[in-house]
Amino acid sequence: MANKKPNIGIIGAGFISQVAHIPHYANNSNCNLLALAEMRPKLRKDVSSRWDIPRTFNTHKELLEDPEIDGVVIVIRRHHTGPLALETINSG
Repeated sequence: MANKKPNIGIIGAGFISQVAHIPHYANNSNCNLLALAEMRPKLRKDVSSRWDIPRTFNTHKELLEDPEIDGVVIVIRRHHTGPLALETINSG
């Protein structure tokens, strides 16, 4: 179990997520980019298809309920980041 690659979920598929965070995790052999939560349906579909992200969710709450997610990357507007980070931490 010590060699298991962590499964990563990303919340937010906007510009910064697409040019920095998603490519980093998608191309990192030390983890599995497993899930994406994005409220905009077309963007969610386009980004998950481009980067071959197998699981997608309409909301961050759905992603946080996935028991296979080991770590979460939050890439949303700055004024929403703090409350969502706290919610993520409290979700376990």
